[in-house]
Amino acid sequence: MRKLVLFCISVVFVMNAFSQWQQSGTNVVGQSSVFLVDGNKLYSGSGMGGGLYVSEDNGVNWTKLGGSAISTTYALAVKGSKIYLGNEYGVYISTDNGQTFTASNTGLSSTYYTVTALLVDGSTIFAGTTNGLYVSTDDGALWTITSLSKYVRSMMKVGTDIYAGTYSDGVYISSDNGSTWTQVVNGMSKTTTYSPIFSMANIDNTIFAALKGTGVYKSTDKGATWTLANGTMTKDIWGIAVSGTNLFAGGDYVGVYLSTDKGTTWTAVNTGLPETYTLMPTVYTLVVANQTLFAQSSYVWKRPLSEMITVQNTPVVETVLPRVSISPNPASKTITINDESISSISIFNTSGQLLLEKKINDGEEVSIESIPPGLYMVKLQGTTSVSDVKLLVQ
Repeated sequence: MRKLVLFCISVVFVMNAFSQWQQSGTNVVGQSSVFLVDGNKLYSGSGMGGGLYVSEDNGVNWTKLGGSAISTTYALAVKGSKIYLGNEYGVYISTDNGQTFTASNTGLSSTYYTVTALLVDGSTIFAGTTNGLYVSTDDGALWTITSLSKYVRSMMKVGTDIYAGTYSDGVYISSDNGSTWTQVVNGMSKTTTYSPIFSMANIDNTIFAALKGTGVYKSTDKGATWTLANGTMTKDIWGIAVSGTNLFAGGDYVGVYLSTDKGTTWTAVNTGLPETYTLMPTVYTLVVANQTLFAQSSYVWKRPLSEMITVQNTPVVETVLPRVSISPNPASKTITINDESISSISIFNTSGQLLLEKKINDGEEVSIESIPPGLYMVKLQGTTSVSDVKLLVQ
């Protein structure tokens, strides 16, 4: 006989009951190292052997690119009709929309180094490697080493300044198109070395750098000084992304957080993401495309920006609901919600798929015969509040 166990009542949010993350496609697997947006195309590259994928319908469907020749992807860039890809074998270029890739490593060190960051700046392309930063002015046909000899993990351009986030040496800045570089780390904490910087972002000339293990830092003076902008959020942040004045961050076992005040305060926006032993998934990479936030953990997830920004801008009631009475428990065929304030019930699987939705009255029996064994999220909608309940059907 099947058993049904319910546990853990969440805090109440005055929000849409069905606003949550949804899995984006079903065939994109592997820890993502990079997202890239190019018009209506969204690319997802995996650094753990998953390869390279593209979606042209906002993440509904994904197509694998590059065939068996591309197994890992650490960096992506687009210049005109060419796609540039960086991995442990150097730089690859595609001229046929990603169907095939050709190595283009002339000038890169004969001692092999992994390409971990790519940046296109007009006619110039930068390739960050595990042993220095290279530059090409002929679409990647020839690469030349720059004066920056550090392990470069992330790059971005703001105005005329180029920022390079390194693996253990903080942030470097160049104001002369990469000819010279200056380390800018005043205010950043470190142990023996600085923490890896896997992601950087910009909001109105406020620069953000995510130091994995140290936290999110921000600078309002082109990196001359940095202050911690982590609030009470975890310091183990992998990726950050920006939409307008909204800053998103993803990290180890915390899912996704949102800040609307440039990192002063943060709010978790994780409804719908699957939990394992009460822990949220680790989110490695974030990107905003078509008014949607995409997050990569073991799979790609997506959520409309309007849902999360609404959540953040709507007053939050931070009181815990009394335990909702659901009976019988355990159950095999039906459950009953013994709370007159609850007007509807919805049950989602861990991929965010809606399995059951029903308006109910106090004491009404709800059939669960169509729900297979597994872990689920139940949303109980009241007049002015929502309660999230984990549901385990055995």
